[in-house]
Amino acid sequence: DDDDHHRTLQDQHLSTNQNHVAMSSTLPNNNDDPFYYTSDFYTCITSSLNDENQKRSNRIHTPISDEYNGPSLVMGFLSQKRQYGIITADASLTYLTMHCSFQNTLAYSTNIQTDWAYVQLLTSCTTQPPKRQSSPQPLPLFRYPSSYDEEPMAHYLHSVASHNHAKPLSRGPPLAGWCSWYHYYENIDVFTLKENFGILGDFNRQKKMGSEVAVVDDGYITAWGDWDSFKPKSFPSTGNNGLNNSMRDIASEISKNEMKPGLWMAPYACDKFSKLAKLHPEWIIKNDAGRYANSSNCGKFFYGLDATNPEVLDYAYRCVHRAVHQWGYRLLKLDFLYAACLEGNGKYNPSMTRAEVMSTALRNLRNAAGPNVELIGCGCPLGPAVGVVDSMRVSADVGPTWYPALPLPWWDEGTLPSLRAMVRNSLTRASLSHRWWHNDPDCLLLGRTTSLNDNEVRSAATVVAMTGGMLLLSDDLSMLDSSRLRVAQVVYPLTGVTGMVLDVHNANAAEGIAGSGFPSLVRLWCSDDKDIMNQAMIYEGNDEREDSISQTLRNSFLASFRPNKPWSDPRMRSRNCVPVCDGLGTWSIASISNWS
Repeated sequence: DDDDHHRTLQDQHLSTNQNHVAMSSTLPNNNDDPFYYTSDFYTCITSSLNDENQKRSNRIHTPISDEYNGPSLVMGFLSQKRQYGIITADASLTYLTMHCSFQNTLAYSTNIQTDWAYVQLLTSCTTQPPKRQSSPQPLPLFRYPSSYDEEPMAHYLHSVASHNHAKPLSRGPPLAGWCSWYHYYENIDVFTLKENFGILGDFNRQKKMGSEVAVVDDGYITAWGDWDSFKPKSFPSTGNNGLNNSMRDIASEISKNEMKPGLWMAPYACDKFSKLAKLHPEWIIKNDAGRYANSSNCGKFFYGLDATNPEVLDYAYRCVHRAVHQWGYRLLKLDFLYAACLEGNGKYNPSMTRAEVMSTALRNLRNAAGPNVELIGCGCPLGPAVGVVDSMRVSADVGPTWYPALPLPWWDEGTLPSLRAMVRNSLTRASLSHRWWHNDPDCLLLGRTTSLNDNEVRSAATVVAMTGGMLLLSDDLSMLDSSRLRVAQVVYPLTGVTGMVLDVHNANAAEGIAGSGFPSLVRLWCSDDKDIMNQAMIYEGNDEREDSISQTLRNSFLASFRPNKPWSDPRMRSRNCVPVCDGLGTWSIASISNWS
């Protein structure tokens, strides 16, 4: 699900995206409000108090800003290790419900437990001072910043992180680097990859722009599922032992250029023409009609592997273990992970819920990779991945166009590849970054081979910089002109700090548009405040280096969730603050956009 989980109650009308609107079948219904809102995993509903009658009756001026919003309701699950869950609400907020999905597993157990549910009602700090004896008249009401101070979901997000033992900084700060996918797609070879690795190495040595990782994406294997069967012409064997050592040689080449070797895999997916599908058809998930279930992404049909089967888990374990411990890759981009938990009949263990399957499948991959390898989740349900992956794709594929390009349906702006979908999702999920994991907003496309104009490219770079996620380029670097490269140089090194998206709960409210769900206002602080500087200097490891990675790590230390993190005054807003040199004072950086 690539939609955001934030919605706004404006003038008693619940703001929703069309992908989340459904006819009520389980909740009481009336003819005036036939629709209700549905959200996966968690949701936050806020009231802007943007009603003139309400303002007059309360004698309070309430600006349209999350900082001064009215009451908020946060609902969600602390984990999704047992079941997937949804939250529903009718348009008048008369009925609010939380549901757990057991599928057919109730037939296999009499002892059912659910994940913990979380419900929090947050009120605004509107209060009347105590009446003084010397004043016969009641004093006017005072409006203070709301009790949640801009982020109503902060307590919930930290509770989920703590419950799932998330440690976003355990394997370092968010990375910058390069990925082969968006220029070359499946058309990669050893020569092309090494040429780009050399250019990245020159960037590092000449200090044009730092690159800490290089990711080899899809295109090196003959078929999904056959993860040790390389394309013979593009990745010829280089060893004398009868084994194809090309992937190990590529990892070595990346390391020589002072970067972390990264590799793309989809360990729970396979092509229908793969050797794996022919050898083990019993591993493939089947639908209710008994046919192989379609696990397809746009433009590609593939199968999902039944992760309730111990043999499937063992196969995925060996594939990941080989990539790390034999080939030498220290970062894995694990894609199409949802394929492990497709609905279907005839599974090896029908007593497991889909959430249990996904949780088991992910921890199997973590065990195979080991504790020191960085994992990027992609195409992955969010809940089971908290505490397992280090970074998570939080958006749709970026795509070479602003809207989805034909033959894709251009009106689907939420899930199909497009820069617009990437920007929207990255903004609405910015609050997750450095708390559950480092957000991966997908790649920044700078090349002239796309249809993106300069404004769109700069907009994408601004969102990446302001939300503090990963920064991966994905162009033929030999063709990149200096003006487009300059865009990346401006936002590197990463700050490691997440900007506050101020209007995520009332996007476009000023124009009276309910439900566009496209925020337009992001703010970062810069400050030389000594308390903030001191916090940044005591990060775990206390590294004395002054390079860009160390500075990003220091800043991330302020922004990240950490177990037993000391309490700090929320008005310091250290999560959204970039420490600067003494004497520069305090100021804000704002990004104001007109996406619609």
